[in-house]
Amino acid sequence: MLPGGFTRTLYVYDDSPFQSASEGDSIYVEFFPGEAVLRSKKSGATVDTRQENAVCYLHRGQPVGVTFSSNADLKLAHEKGIRLIAKAIVGKPLADHGGIRGLTLHLPEGYDTTRKMIQSYEFYQQVPQEAERISFNEWDEEDFAQLSDREHWAFKNARLDYLPVPASSSAKPHIQASSEDGTKIFRLTARNNAYRPIAAALESSENFAVLADRRIASNGITGYEITLMHW
Repeated sequence: MLPGGFTRTLYVYDDSPFQSASEGDSIYVEFFPGEAVLRSKKSGATVDTRQENAVCYLHRGQPVGVTFSSNADLKLAHEKGIRLIAKAIVGKPLADHGGIRGLTLHLPEGYDTTRKMIQSYEFYQQVPQEAERISFNEWDEEDFAQLSDREHWAFKNARLDYLPVPASSSAKPHIQASSEDGTKIFRLTARNNAYRPIAAALESSENFAVLADRRIASNGITGYEITLMHW
C-alpha cells in the first residue's frame, strides 16, 4: 500500500467496477504492470497505454483508468513480485465525459519515494522475521561522511566492531558499523541512547543489516534515522 503525499487525477474510462461507491468514498486501485487499451462506453474516448506512455489501474481486478506517467518503477516492482496499491477518492459524475465518475489518487510525493519503498521491501524480504530492530538518529556528519550524498541506503551484510581505546582512557569504546567493502556506515559513542542495546547486539548476534533515511532537523542540521537489524 503506497502512502499518500499528493493528489493526482486518475482518468477514468470505466467506472462500473466501483458503481456501488458514493461520491467521497475511498476505494483501492492496483497498478497494472502490463499494457492495456481502454475504451469508455460513456464518452467514447480510447487510450492505449503503450502509445500514450500511461499506466493502467485496476479495481477488483478490472481496469478503470490511467495516469499519464512512466511505469518504470511499476515494472521494477512487478519483477520483484510486489503489488503496488493506492487509495483513490470517488468523485462526482463528469458531464463533459458522458457522466463517468472521476477518481483522485493519493500517491507518494515522488518517484524516489516509490523506488525507495520497493528497495526497502526487497531488503526486508532478505532479513529474517525474527531479527530484532534498533532505531536511532545520527547527526554527526563525520560519522556518515562517506554516505552523505545518499538520501537512503541499505546494507545487508554489515559489520560491527569496537574501536580501540587509548590505554590511558577509561571511556567506553566507540562502536563502528561498516559495509562489506569497508565503507563506514555509522559510529556510535556511549552518549547515544542506542549504545547499550547495540553493544548487547554486538555481543549476542552474528548477522547485521542497516537501513537509513536522511533527516533534516529544525535547526537545519542534516542527519540520518538509522535502523539496525540483528539476528
